[in-house]
Amino acid sequence: MRSDKQPICIITAMPSEYNAVISLLPETGIESTLCGMNIFTCGDGTVIVACCGVGKVNAAICTQLLISKYNPKCIVSVGIAGGMTNTVKICDMVISKSVRYHDTDDRLMEKYHLHKSEFESEPWLVKLACDACVLTDNKFHIGRIVSGDLFLTNETVKKHIACRWTPLAIDMESAAIGQTAWQNGIPFVSLRCISDNADNNGVENYDEFEKAAAGKVAEAAYRLIEEIQKV
Repeated sequence: MRSDKQPICIITAMPSEYNAVISLLPETGIESTLCGMNIFTCGDGTVIVACCGVGKVNAAICTQLLISKYNPKCIVSVGIAGGMTNTVKICDMVISKSVRYHDTDDRLMEKYHLHKSEFESEPWLVKLACDACVLTDNKFHIGRIVSGDLFLTNETVKKHIACRWTPLAIDMESAAIGQTAWQNGIPFVSLRCISDNADNNGVENYDEFEKAAAGKVAEAAYRLIEEIQKV
């Protein structure tokens, strides 16, 4: 049975993240819709899960398609990320207080439309994401997530990004999803599980922890869905 309520939209970047979330949805009422080159999986019309593909452009396109088609209650970016500080450990959760790009010119973003280079997460969604992490027994941190079109495995570049923006985590999609949601007036938060330390051992750590991190963040995201549905 379809719901007339605005759905909750969950956006993942990779199949491992997408499949982990889909596996937790109730089996009844599941159907998939093709929109452009994106597949949107609906759970009883109350939850839409999408796999946008990696990178900022893919993320922004998918987010706008979801907004235009479903007018969602909120958007949650769900997936794995690289840790950017010593306090954030592999398999910890990072909840976005804000998102921004690390590979754009902030001066131009501030000078021209949209006159903004950082996009804040909705406080009530941040709180519910914290609650979801507590309920799933996950250690979590709240702070800035930065995004750009690279998989970071270079200590020198990491230090530069860390010194300039002091992020807790780095990924390839959250800022684009957050910007698109902000432009459309849709509440947004990013929930990320750390799969690697975004350093010279990044590829090795990622290969080892990707599946575990995707599973952990999917469980937290599903509990977040339940908490959002109570609002």
